[in-house]
Amino acid sequence: MLRPDHLHFRCADAAAAAEFWVGMMGAEELWRGAKANGAPRVRVRLAGLELVLDGVPPGHPAMPRPMRGLEHLGLAVQGIQDVAAALRARGARLTLEPTEAEPGVWIAFVEGPDGVVVELIERR
Repeated sequence: MLRPDHLHFRCADAAAAAEFWVGMMGAEELWRGAKANGAPRVRVRLAGLELVLDGVPPGHPAMPRPMRGLEHLGLAVQGIQDVAAALRARGARLTLEPTEAEPGVWIAFVEGPDGVVVELIERR
């Protein structure tokens, strides 16, 4: 059973993007901090869907326009190993096999049409 989990955006400025989603669209800010590489990250909830807003790591050049925007669609699953096996059996190409990304959070990535990336995520 798949259900929406999050939309992941690459942003020139994560704080400014969050300001838009919260101030303009009425999203609720859930968390603000940084990833392990120092890149700013803000998580907001909009209409029941989490948006993950990632900025540029310190010391890196500004993110060029073609690299900004929707990064991937995240779908929550239960039994990620079985879901991945079923997708593989139907001919899907997994670009990342099920992996524990952080304690209790398992992810896998599937290549979709036109370069769309789909993340499967299981929170245990």
